[in-house]
Amino acid sequence: MRELITGRDGAPTFAMRHFTVEPGGHTPHHFHPWEHEVFILEGRGELTCADKTVALEPGMAVYVPAN
Repeated sequence: MRELITGRDGAPTFAMRHFTVEPGGHTPHHFHPWEHEVFILEGRGELTCADKTVALEPGMAVYVPAN
C-alpha cells in the first residue's frame, strides 16, 4: 500500500491510498466509523457492503458509507 494523501499533507479527515489486490486475493471484511471511496484502475472484483455486492470494473468509483 502506498499512502498518497494523509494527515501529514494537511488532510486531518481524508486519506488516499493506492494498493494492489492480487488475482484471487481480497482485503479482510472490515468497517470504519468514516466513509470511504474506492476507484478501480484495472482488473475486476467485487465489493460487499452490508448485504449488497457490487461488481467492480476499471474506471468505476464506489462510495462506501461509514460503519
